Amino acid sequence: MVADSAEASTQLRLVIDLAASEYVPSLFPYRSFPEAGGLMSYGPDTRELYRHAAVDIDQILKGEEVGTIPFYRATTFELVINQKTAALLGVQIPPAIYGFASDVIE
Repeated sequence: MVADSAEASTQLRLVIDLAASEYVPSLFPYRSFPEAGGLMSYGPDTRELYRHAAVDIDQILKGEEVGTIPFYRATTFELVINQKTAALLGVQIPPAIYGFASDVIE
């Protein structure tokens, strides 16, 4: 499992390549990892977070006091599976897991 860290995110390609070269099935924190070739990710729906951030920024630009805007915590999470990477690693993902997936990359 790869931690949600600036180092992992900025070195996305290196982390994915190292895991693949050693045939290590890896779980990542964001969908950008399986989109780039990682096996799978489970984490907050970043599109939802960005939409909510846009609402907050709009409120601030309209003069709302920052301290009065409630703190927002992610409520939607997504499981993304890269089926091609699973095949390359020789990993068999149970069919039931695919049922939980938000997105399957083929």
